[in-house]
Amino acid sequence: NHIIGLPTKEGTEKAVFDYEKILYDLILDNDHSNILHHPLKNKHLWVKKATGLGVTEFFLRLMVWLCLRNDDHKNSQMCIVTGPNIDIAIKLIKRMKALFEPKLRITFDSKETVLELNGCTIEAYPCLSIA
Repeated sequence: NHIIGLPTKEGTEKAVFDYEKILYDLILDNDHSNILHHPLKNKHLWVKKATGLGVTEFFLRLMVWLCLRNDDHKNSQMCIVTGPNIDIAIKLIKRMKALFEPKLRITFDSKETVLELNGCTIEAYPCLSIA
């Protein structure tokens, strides 16, 4: 976060919130037995939240960090599934790409729904709408 810049809301930088640290610990298997009454099984995590809390930004940054911190995710894929609108999928990948532009001046010329980092492909897909 400090290399690419902390997330901002209304022009103010925001550090990691307690609930984001809990999500981080749960995903990376750090001990959080005091919060959960059972272990997180198969990395399924459901977050019921209000809008504007920064959880989407947190997960986008976490995915980027996981790709870049070491080679564990080289030659692997991560996907983001959005609602039925392709625009949201494009917007989320655009947000991830934009993390590198201001301070690092890195740009990407890949497809608008794809980001490749350190051999890991992140792709966003809209879900299918069944009528």
